[in-house]
Amino acid sequence: MTWLGYSAINLAVRDFNSGGKFVSHLQETYQPKFVSTNIFYKDSDKRFSQPYVLKELEAKEKSKKIAFRKLKVGIIGLCDERATLFSNRLEESALESKAPLQVAKDWVPEVRKKVDLLVLLFSGTVDNLQAIIDQVPGIDVAILGGEAYISNQIRGRQNTVIVTTPSMGKYAGVLTLELDSSKKIVSSKKDQFPLDEQIPDDPRFAELAKEYDLAASKGTAQVGASKSAVH
Repeated sequence: MTWLGYSAINLAVRDFNSGGKFVSHLQETYQPKFVSTNIFYKDSDKRFSQPYVLKELEAKEKSKKIAFRKLKVGIIGLCDERATLFSNRLEESALESKAPLQVAKDWVPEVRKKVDLLVLLFSGTVDNLQAIIDQVPGIDVAILGGEAYISNQIRGRQNTVIVTTPSMGKYAGVLTLELDSSKKIVSSKKDQFPLDEQIPDDPRFAELAKEYDLAASKGTAQVGASKSAVH
């Protein structure tokens, strides 16, 4: 995922099956853009990772017809609530994910003041995301990951775009937004492209797949969880 250049990768419950130290090791070794607004060290106010990401996009075209040249984007990450994220048998500080609705109420207005476009990465149930959309204004785009839900099950506010990550990594999802001169969403287009044999192999990923196959044959390979992330 680091090779793919993601701007933000939302941490969620299943990412901590091997504990928080393992996730921290990944952060230190590979420098992925982990984000989580509601995962904390248990019974404290210390957050596990950065609560949000700020990114400034700049238009590549030089045409005078472009409505604006720069766009400030904020990305927050939330997941379902869990009292404990991993087994107490691990000898390290416990982690918990706090109620996402309350955290959204606290943080969305804070980040909203700093950006033109606010993106929510959410890993969890449709009902919990629906509650956030209903009760927390200011979210422009919500991306649901972790389960293969159908996004039209969720009722969005006016101009709020809701999409889901494609099932099991079989497709690449692309969301195209059209914004007006005030940087408000006026239209959106959702596409999914199958990652089949017609997609040429990237040499680095092909080598990584060979390493995985070798590890799998020895019984040492591990499979990562489905993610919601923003490129």
